[in-house]
Amino acid sequence: MTQEMSPIETSRTRPLPEGTPPCPRRSPGQGVLWALLLLSLALNGVALYWIGAMQRELQAAQGQFHEIVSSARADLQAWSGQPLALQIAIDQKIPISDTVSISDTFTVPIDTVFPFSTQVRTSFNIPLLGRQELSIPVAGSVPVKATFEVPLQAEFPISMTYRLALDLPVEVTLPPEVLQSVDQMLQQLEVGLR
Repeated sequence: MTQEMSPIETSRTRPLPEGTPPCPRRSPGQGVLWALLLLSLALNGVALYWIGAMQRELQAAQGQFHEIVSSARADLQAWSGQPLALQIAIDQKIPISDTVSISDTFTVPIDTVFPFSTQVRTSFNIPLLGRQELSIPVAGSVPVKATFEVPLQAEFPISMTYRLALDLPVEVTLPPEVLQSVDQMLQQLEVGLR
């Protein structure tokens, strides 16, 4: 029993004429793969270009940083042993709240003369004349010499805010050990940047 083939199947199975090379058939997925391959190659080329540009810029920055570190080492060696003059600005409000207690005895000496002048009025009875008023002038001075002790016990509350504002000049000399350790650190950094 032979089955008959449809015209499509017969075209698939039909032999090619002699001398004709077979024609490969492309599926639509192969074109997409080729497009993705070309796009990937283009993106890799762009990425390699940007990586190279960034590497050149990093090398330039490394050279500049190397110059800065070398300059800092030279400045540090020129500056070693000299005092560092600084101006410290202080602007501070200091609250003060306290109670001052005073308990003391003060001696007050008095040595003076008090003058006085007055009229003393008196009356007396004179027979036949009756009661008579009389003013007698009295003048004199009273010397006063005394010492008084005055005790003082008090508490005075103090509450205020004092504003301290000044520029304080300070000179600091760094010990050689600190300068040597900083110089060694800069030297290692300089060697690493070469």
